[in-house]
Amino acid sequence: MSNVDLSKASNWIHLINMIPSLSVLRLSDAALPSLPSTLPHVNFTSLTTLDLSGNNFASSIPGWLFNLSSLELLDLGNNNFYGNIPLAIGNLKKLQVLDLSGNNFSGDIPETVWSLKSLRSIYFVHNSISGRIPETVRNLKSLVSLNLSSNCISGRIPETMGKLKSLKYLDLGTNNISGHIPETMENLKSLVSLDLSDNSISGRIPETVGNLKSLVSLDLSDNRISGRIPETIGNLKSLVSLALSRNNISGRISETVGNLKSLVSLDLSYNRISGQIPETVGNLKSLVSLALSRNNISGEIPKTIGRLTKLQNLWLDRNQISGEIPETIGNLGELISLDLSRNFINEQIPRTVGNLRNLSDFDASENNLSGPLPSQIGELQSLKSLDLGFNSLHGSIPASLGKLSALFNLILTANSLVGALTEAHFANLTSLSYLDLSYNSLTVNVSQDWLPPFKLDDIIMTSCPLGPKFPPWLRNQTNLFVLDLSGAGISENFPDWFWDMRPSMVVLNVSHNNMKGKLPSFEPLPPILSPDQGILIDLSNNLSSGPIPPSSGSDVNPIGFLLLAHNRFNGSIPSAFCEANYLKVLNLADNDLSGVLPNCWNNSSLLIVIDFSDNKLSGGIPSSMGSLSQLMSLHLRDNNFSGKIPLSLQQCKQLTTIDLGNNKLSGSIPEWIGESLLLLRVLRLRSNMLDGNIPKQLSLLASLQVLDLADNKLSGTLPPSFGNFTAMIMKPNGSEPVLSEDLASYYIENIQITMKDLQLTFTSVLSLVTSLDLSDNNIFGEIPEEFTNLHGLSSLNLSGNHLTGRIPRNIGAMGQLESLDLSMNNLTTTKTRFGDAF
Repeated sequence: MSNVDLSKASNWIHLINMIPSLSVLRLSDAALPSLPSTLPHVNFTSLTTLDLSGNNFASSIPGWLFNLSSLELLDLGNNNFYGNIPLAIGNLKKLQVLDLSGNNFSGDIPETVWSLKSLRSIYFVHNSISGRIPETVRNLKSLVSLNLSSNCISGRIPETMGKLKSLKYLDLGTNNISGHIPETMENLKSLVSLDLSDNSISGRIPETVGNLKSLVSLDLSDNRISGRIPETIGNLKSLVSLALSRNNISGRISETVGNLKSLVSLDLSYNRISGQIPETVGNLKSLVSLALSRNNISGEIPKTIGRLTKLQNLWLDRNQISGEIPETIGNLGELISLDLSRNFINEQIPRTVGNLRNLSDFDASENNLSGPLPSQIGELQSLKSLDLGFNSLHGSIPASLGKLSALFNLILTANSLVGALTEAHFANLTSLSYLDLSYNSLTVNVSQDWLPPFKLDDIIMTSCPLGPKFPPWLRNQTNLFVLDLSGAGISENFPDWFWDMRPSMVVLNVSHNNMKGKLPSFEPLPPILSPDQGILIDLSNNLSSGPIPPSSGSDVNPIGFLLLAHNRFNGSIPSAFCEANYLKVLNLADNDLSGVLPNCWNNSSLLIVIDFSDNKLSGGIPSSMGSLSQLMSLHLRDNNFSGKIPLSLQQCKQLTTIDLGNNKLSGSIPEWIGESLLLLRVLRLRSNMLDGNIPKQLSLLASLQVLDLADNKLSGTLPPSFGNFTAMIMKPNGSEPVLSEDLASYYIENIQITMKDLQLTFTSVLSLVTSLDLSDNNIFGEIPEEFTNLHGLSSLNLSGNHLTGRIPRNIGAMGQLESLDLSMNNLTTTKTRFGDAF
């Protein structure tokens, strides 16, 4: 009576109890209302088969069930039972099949289970069972199938597991099992399927695995197994599936793998396997899937690969494979997915690739492929995704590409392709959704009224010479999520219709062009699911002018990244930015903005980067900026800000960069900078009107790499504790960027540092720079000997002060110094290792 609805039969068990001769009861997926916790007298003790699976009882197992002493099959799977498995289960001495899968059982498997010597099958899959598999598992001599997968079982596989000589199916996958695979497993000569995947098993695969000659499936993936794949693996001639992925396996792939002629799936990906792919792989003529991704495999792809005529998936990506793609690849007529990316494959793509009529996904990106694209690619009528980016392909794109009506993704970025794309190239690309032709010398030569046959989601044509006019064929691409035409040589104004394309867009990048005109209102913009998906608008490095529209900072406007730097925008910064609930990066640097900053930043809780540098802003730094608890980078240099550094900034404890240089700030340098902003890596306050002593508390900034206090009115002596700057003592390795890597696509940290009388701007290599500049102040006294502890310092400038005394004797030990300026002081030299630093 499976799959019937008995949800209203509240007395069902009492009716069953009236049939004492009942031997088989199957009520799976019957929506039974409940399973009573008690039953005064159990009459149906003749029952041999009880299947109550899939009823979602959500209770513990009632004790009366264990009075059914004639039971041979008990299936209670998928019922949401909870608690421990009852000890009384040991009463069911005749039990042959026990299925408790898909429940919420916890605790150890009771010892009484291992005493049920008639058991042939145990299924405890998908519970929360813990504890270990005991040595007493050896008692179950009749056991054929043991499945304890997807639990929390720990400990080692007991040696006594090798006593279960009737065992055919063993699945212990997705647990916390550790230790080695016991050698005694070689005794399981009847074993057909062995799954130990997703555990913490270590050690080597035992050579004795070759004795399990009945094995059809072996899965040891997602463990910590090391060493080589044993030669004896070639003895498993019945093997259909071999999965050893995500381990620490090393060494070469044995030639004996070619003996596995029944093999359908071979997955050795995510290991440390080296050497070449053996020629004998060509013997695996039943192979459907071959995955060798993310290893250290070298050499060429063997020509014998062409014998695998049933192959559907060939994944060789992220290795060190070299040489050419063999012509024999064209024999793989059943191939659906081919991934050769991130290797060192060179030469041309063979014309025989056109024979792969079932190919759906072809990825050969990040190789050294050269020559033109073969026109035969146009024969791949099943092709959905083509990625040949980051190679050295040259010549023009063949018009035959326009025949690929199933093509969804086309990525040819970063090659040396030239020429014009015509309407013929796009003629039948009706399924195209993602187009990336960036960093090529490709133009689009179509008529003014041409309507593309596709509706793209993403267009990326960075550095393609599309200008000087804005491409008119984009006009009907109203479903765009991503549009990147940066560096495309466009010089005309934004066409009016362009701003009508925005309702679906989440990335708009037309930076590094010469586009003119004013910005429109940024409404409406598409709704987003969460603040993490804020919209990116990058119009930087253009000739845009006029005021910034207030709507760009609206509280209902989901812009997360607004990059308008290096333009000609004027007017004031709208106070609406204070209400921007999604804004993370706001870059308005190098414009003609003026006026005072609004003092209303209390609600901009997600802001990470503010860059208003190189404008004409004035007034004080708003105290409300202290509410920006996520702020990591604050750039206000080259403006006309005045007043003191606001105390409220001490609340911005995530700050790694502060650049307030070249303003009119006054007062002393606050001590709290060193006491509160402990993550600071760059502090640039040069060219202001700051006075007073340099606070010794700055030496608490263990991560500080750049300290620039030059050209102020600072006085007093140099703090000896500056010799404790941890990041300046050790040579920087650049492993940790100044700004987190996940922001690198939106904002590149940049700092101006004066070295050797040159003002240099550091961006991507900023994490490698260490600089201490206190020049052009009124500092007096001696240079503390402790300064010579800064062995990782690359630039030290103390010039233009009133320093006296001798230059420290150990200054020559500062071996990383590239620039040292102590001029315009009253220092004297000594015969020391001074020259050793140069």
